[in-house]
Amino acid sequence: MAKVFNDIVLNPIKSVFSDKEKFVIVRVDGGIASQIAFYALGKYYIDKGYKVKFDLSWFDEFGMDIDNKFQRNFDLLKAFNLDNFEIASKDEIEYYRNNFPLKSKLYQIAKPPVYVGRYYDYKKVLLKSRDFLISKFNPELDENNKLWLSKIQSQNSCAIHVRRGDLSNCKFSYYGKTATAEYFINAINYIKNKNSETKFFFFSDEVDWIKEEIVPKLHDTDYELVDSNGSDKGYLDLYLISKCNSFISSIGSLAKVGALLSKNIRNAYFILSNEDKNLFVINTIKVNGAKIIKIKNN
Repeated sequence: MAKVFNDIVLNPIKSVFSDKEKFVIVRVDGGIASQIAFYALGKYYIDKGYKVKFDLSWFDEFGMDIDNKFQRNFDLLKAFNLDNFEIASKDEIEYYRNNFPLKSKLYQIAKPPVYVGRYYDYKKVLLKSRDFLISKFNPELDENNKLWLSKIQSQNSCAIHVRRGDLSNCKFSYYGKTATAEYFINAINYIKNKNSETKFFFFSDEVDWIKEEIVPKLHDTDYELVDSNGSDKGYLDLYLISKCNSFISSIGSLAKVGALLSKNIRNAYFILSNEDKNLFVINTIKVNGAKIIKIKNN
C-alpha cells in the first residue's frame, strides 16, 4: 500500500523537484511576534547563503488563537519591507515536509534540502537580525495610529501589554502564571517612582478587563487605552509599543518584541513578572542595554 501511495502521490511531486535548486522551507504560524521570530530564523539561513522559502499554510488551515476567539493573520509583510521573502507552494511544502523534516531541535545543523517546522530557541537569530528588522519596520499608519504615534513620541511614554485571551488561564507551563491586575499596578508604580511624568499606554485585545480590574486602581496615573487596532492589526500595536520609552510586559510576547525593535531600548526600563517563563527575547533586550526589572506577580 505504501508503495502505491508513493508511486501515485509522492513520486510525481518528487520528479518535479528532483532537478531543481535545493532550499530551506521555514514553517510560520502564530501572531506577529511569532512571525518575526520565524522570519529571523529564515534570515539566518539566507545569511548563510541558502535559498529560503516560507510555509504560510497554517494561516489558511487554522489562523486563530488557541481558544479560536481571536484571528491570527499573516501580517509580517504589512509591518516590514522585506524584498527577500519567498512563499513556498503547496506542492513544495508537501514534498519537503514528507521527505526532509528537520527532526532535531538544533536549527543550526539544518542544510538544504530541509523543512524546518518547529519552535526553536530564537535568541541568537533575533539578536543577529535586530538591526535589520528595525530598519525594515515601517508599516503604513492610518490617521488614528498617526495620532497615537504623535502622543507616544511627545512625552515619556510607557507601553503596557495586557495579554489575556488564550493565556488567561495559564494553559501552558512554559509561559508561566498569567499576570494579575496587582502585578500591573505594582509595575506602573515602579515606573512612576522613576519618572512621575510618565504616561502609560495600554495595549490589549481585552480592554474591558483593563477597565474592570486595573483602571479603578489607577490613582493619579496618566494613561490611555489604545483602542484603534483589534487582533487583526496587532502589528500596528507592536509598532506603537516599539516607539515607547519603557515597557511593561504580560506573559505574551508583544511587549518583549516591541522592546526588541525599539530604538529607545538603551537605558529603558523593561518590566516583567517574576513568574514569566516566556523569555525568548529577554536576553536580547538585556544585551541592547535595557534595565530588566522583575515584579512579583501576586
